[in-house]
Amino acid sequence: MTGTLVALTEQECWTRLSDNDLGRIAIIRDGAPEVFPLSYRVLHDAGLKSILIRTRLDNAIDRAGASVCFQVDGVDPGGQSGWSVMANGHLHTAPRPHDTTGVAPEGHDTWRTIVVTRISGRRLDAAPNRWAFNLAGYL
Repeated sequence: MTGTLVALTEQECWTRLSDNDLGRIAIIRDGAPEVFPLSYRVLHDAGLKSILIRTRLDNAIDRAGASVCFQVDGVDPGGQSGWSVMANGHLHTAPRPHDTTGVAPEGHDTWRTIVVTRISGRRLDAAPNRWAFNLAGYL
């Protein structure tokens, strides 16, 4: 079965990011890429959008100023279609938001935002099912 790969618009990318809360952040540490799962929230501030994350002080992703890549995806329950969004940007120090619901567990008291410089995404639309129907297969 072959599906169709479709590029997402920037707005569709932000909508999918906003509709989810678990993604992956990629960093470079000691010359090698590392990827970490984390919870997040999309912030809307004065027309600008960024990604808020919560971490522990001095851990691997506590790297204000670093270039990072953030990724989130989803698949349908049958596995025939799915989507992926990737956002590139830089980590910046962020103040603690008033509402911290759903953004990492307690003990993670260092806040960072990913100021996005590039965002892209795509979805795989499933090909229509082509059932082979033969009356001889039924009793």
